[in-house]
Amino acid sequence: AIQLGTVLAKEVQYATIAVLTGITTTALLGSHVLDDSSNTISESKLLEAKLKLGDRADDLRTFLGNSKVTGDMLTKKIAIEAGANVNAFESGMVGRALGMNVYSEDAFTANSGVYSSYLVAPGAIGYKFRNRPQQSYSSANVVRIQTPNGLIAEFEVSRSPLDSGGVDNLIMRSSFIVHPAGMQFTDATANPSDTDLATGSNWTKAASDNKLIKVVQYKSL
Repeated sequence: AIQLGTVLAKEVQYATIAVLTGITTTALLGSHVLDDSSNTISESKLLEAKLKLGDRADDLRTFLGNSKVTGDMLTKKIAIEAGANVNAFESGMVGRALGMNVYSEDAFTANSGVYSSYLVAPGAIGYKFRNRPQQSYSSANVVRIQTPNGLIAEFEVSRSPLDSGGVDNLIMRSSFIVHPAGMQFTDATANPSDTDLATGSNWTKAASDNKLIKVVQYKSL
């Protein structure tokens, strides 16, 4: 069950990365992307990326990037330890950069040697799990994992007692959506794949002001 929970968390992560890729490929390319793909990350370019939101730049409070990029932030002394005037290269802690919490995630892999990092604001990406109808044929063997905000997943146990001396199968069902505020998914696919989510032509801006779309992509070596 713990392994299935990890699988679900990874699936949500994959969908999130696909969404970030899709919205910045075409719809946000001219307004929310800082392409410095010939160089490693620098403080001046990081500030330039943050200022893509103009006077709303301070809304961007989180930096997400591959450990190679956050490692460059260490060696270049861009990141400092949270709450102290100490660079993270000397303190050994990756803390904050330009008012943003810095997080490493190697799921942001390189494309032809170029890494895409993201500057995001709280609430920039919305997550919603669908309250699926409960399975009616095997309710005795179904456990539903719920929070105050609704259903997260449904687990069902199915046992085949005559198969290889007895085999237990654990089935997980979950339906969720990952959506960036201020954007519209235009493809009519009812159950889009991660490939669909990562396709730039499937996204368009819905917000009337670019500053309401609080995601910026930073490309670097």
